[in-house]
Amino acid sequence: MISLHAFVINTYGLFDNLAWAFVVRHGLEQVIGRHTRIGFFLDHTKRHMPAALRSYVDSPKMIEWHTRYLKNYRDALAHKSQCHS
Repeated sequence: MISLHAFVINTYGLFDNLAWAFVVRHGLEQVIGRHTRIGFFLDHTKRHMPAALRSYVDSPKMIEWHTRYLKNYRDALAHKSQCHS
C-alpha cells in the first residue's frame, strides 16, 4: 500500500512539476496568475503550451487517463492521508 501511495502521488507530482518548470522557464507566472491555476492539465496553463503538446494533453486518451486514474487515485489517497493524520 505504501508503494502504491508513493507511486501515485509521485506520478501526479511529476506532471505538476513539469507544469511549474514550463511556467517558470517561459516567465508566465504573472500571466497565469494565482499558483492554483498552474497545472499540467489546467486550462490556464495549457493555453500557453505549444500546439502539439496541448493537443496531446487534450486528447481523449489523456483526458480519460488523467480523470479516471491519475486524479481519481491521487485524490483518494491524498484525502485518506489527511483524514488519518
